[in-house]
Amino acid sequence: MARVRKHGKTEEIKTGGDFGLVLVEPRFDLRWDAQLSVRRGGKKRGMLVQAKRRLYGKRWNQFTDMQLIRLPERMNYAALARYEFADVEGRKLDKFKWHILAGLDISEVAEWLRSGKFQNDVNTSELITGLSRGDYGTGDSIVIERDICPDASSYVVVEIDWKDGEDPAPFISRLNQDMAQHKVRQRQKVHILLQ
Repeated sequence: MARVRKHGKTEEIKTGGDFGLVLVEPRFDLRWDAQLSVRRGGKKRGMLVQAKRRLYGKRWNQFTDMQLIRLPERMNYAALARYEFADVEGRKLDKFKWHILAGLDISEVAEWLRSGKFQNDVNTSELITGLSRGDYGTGDSIVIERDICPDASSYVVVEIDWKDGEDPAPFISRLNQDMAQHKVRQRQKVHILLQ
């Protein structure tokens, strides 16, 4: 599950980001009836995102002075999201392109925006995969709360699911069965030990 939170002007001045993206690992619980339940509340991994737009035939939006001041100290857990339109009317949005900012200098990224020549982009699926594996972003709960997506704030929850036809139902059923059998064995062991 993911949370996406747009930063207001006050927050953007503080963080240099347009929005925060947080993946929350699901927690799997085996209930007494041997059914597996999934709920939110596991470990979190977050990323601060600065988004830049390009209208058809125009130049990329540039960093503001405040973004140039605030983003450098947050580059290790930040990304640049680029989006552009494929038509003059601004109705056909191309796919998002993401750039992981860890290890980069802000002046390098500013030059990409000025020149329109970008390096090492990843697509949205690669970004989500890298974030979930811990390759991108941060797992530091203080940073997530302070700069990315505070728990007390309002945010959009995005549930990431399997494509149609790729549902892992057989796997989940097998997992349910294995966990139920394990629980039964555990109860039997306890019962035997208590006698």
